[in-house]
Amino acid sequence: MFISQEQIDTYIQTGSVVVDKLIPTDVIDAASQGMDQLYAESDNPTGIKQYVDQTEITQLLQNPGFENAAKEILGCESVHLLASATLHTNPDQETDEWSFDPDSQHVDIQYTANDWLETPRRIIITFMVFLDDVTPDRAPTVVRPGSHLQIAKHNGDEAYQERPVFYKDLPDLGYADLAPVCGKKGQVAVSTTALVHAGSKNVTDKPRKVLFVVYSSTDVNPAFNINIIDQRLAWLKSMHEQFADNRKHLVESAIEQTEALIEAQAATS
Repeated sequence: MFISQEQIDTYIQTGSVVVDKLIPTDVIDAASQGMDQLYAESDNPTGIKQYVDQTEITQLLQNPGFENAAKEILGCESVHLLASATLHTNPDQETDEWSFDPDSQHVDIQYTANDWLETPRRIIITFMVFLDDVTPDRAPTVVRPGSHLQIAKHNGDEAYQERPVFYKDLPDLGYADLAPVCGKKGQVAVSTTALVHAGSKNVTDKPRKVLFVVYSSTDVNPAFNINIIDQRLAWLKSMHEQFADNRKHLVESAIEQTEALIEAQAATS
């Protein structure tokens, strides 16, 4: 087993759990160097980049560790890769005091309680891969543990929602205090953007380097990143070309579903 049942239970209840040894060290090292190169060659040397096509990162994305863990967590036989992004946060040059913007707290996705508690789970998993140490003062994502389930139970039977909602617009459900999601290089935080979360400042002397890898069951067809769906489809097709023959299945159903979503959009426009 690539993730223990105790870790799965922690993830379901709190929305985040850090696991060890999901991805081999040499793959992590190569992806970290690849990310350095990606941002060094970019016009924007910090921030988030969606749907990155970079050799060493592509090798990491097709690693079986994500697929096997996703199957265990979701309780299903077949999963697919939906998306990926890199996040590079340079040290803050204006302050040495760690902080975050309270007004930036939000959720990106909302579910029902059954989406979480029944199997196969109808959720999207975000693997947060630490490509270097993320300490409490190195721009960790801060989250309100358990807020994803509080909101899901409050939602009742309402359908899946894939849109950002800021904290001030969420129901007052007595959420937990904010906690940083930290880890050492090579660890992976299994998380969800259904948690109330926010970014924070990097007040160290090194950049924060994180890779986000997004998986779901192949039975789930979420209207995911609709605003950049053409970019997502192009990236999925590029991954299909580059993945090893025995790993191409990771994106094949996602390509079919994304093409269907684009066709449906065109039919209603």
